[in-house]
Amino acid sequence: MRMIDKKEREPLAALLDDIGSNHLGLLELIESKGGAALERAMGIVEDLKSEPLHKEASSSVHPGSCPVDPGASQPSQAGRGSARDGREVEAELCLEEFQETVDLLNAYGTNFTVDFEIVRGLEYYSGTVFEIYAEGLGAQRQICGGGTYELASLFGGKETSSTGFGLGFDRIMEIVQMDSQRRSPVYVAFTPDVKKEAARIGKELRESLPVILDVMGRGLGAQIKAAAGAGADYVVIVGRDEIDSGRLMLRDMRSGEQESLDLAEIEERLKNHFGEL
Repeated sequence: MRMIDKKEREPLAALLDDIGSNHLGLLELIESKGGAALERAMGIVEDLKSEPLHKEASSSVHPGSCPVDPGASQPSQAGRGSARDGREVEAELCLEEFQETVDLLNAYGTNFTVDFEIVRGLEYYSGTVFEIYAEGLGAQRQICGGGTYELASLFGGKETSSTGFGLGFDRIMEIVQMDSQRRSPVYVAFTPDVKKEAARIGKELRESLPVILDVMGRGLGAQIKAAAGAGADYVVIVGRDEIDSGRLMLRDMRSGEQESLDLAEIEERLKNHFGEL
């Protein structure tokens, strides 16, 4: 990993040649960025599945599934030395969930780049890692970094997947602009089958309104309950029927009344509401 971090390509190429992995295209992978990098990574995964060393281990795995070590959920006495100890290669290379994350980032309109050259601690992280940057900070512009980890298993506990991050608070305070007037948020509540569509709707509304979308995988009823608990005045309800018809449900949380409106009508209604406050 040091060779990747320091961009030492020649020593890395020699290492890959020594371990018999120079045919996989790993050097080309770390040089690629964005969609091309993801396509190349998926190609490498398919190549690895055909490798003789992995055929036997993969024989009981359903295509597209993410196998889990059968003993991973069992606590150990001493814990593992690394977040990756005891994990099958196929579990490390399952990209279906990563692709879903990429699809959601696109739906949110997030400016991002897929970059397999990002280096963070392999003893710590066990899945996707990420870094967030901000404009206006010069060369030291990273304000957040984190990823998926399984710390409990390192200390003898069960293998519990989590995601965490650390913020550069001082850097954020250099560029943040605080709005002293806090408005009640609009909740976009949705059914699981229209998550990406709901993200796009939330993005459009967020251009002019404070919007909250669920990220905990709660059901529609639980999302509406959470909106009520947060004091939201309105909830935009999105389901498959609403997407197909092009008309969403706008619920007034104060009166309990709801109307079927298109997105432009909802945005106009909410702008008028917040403009009167």
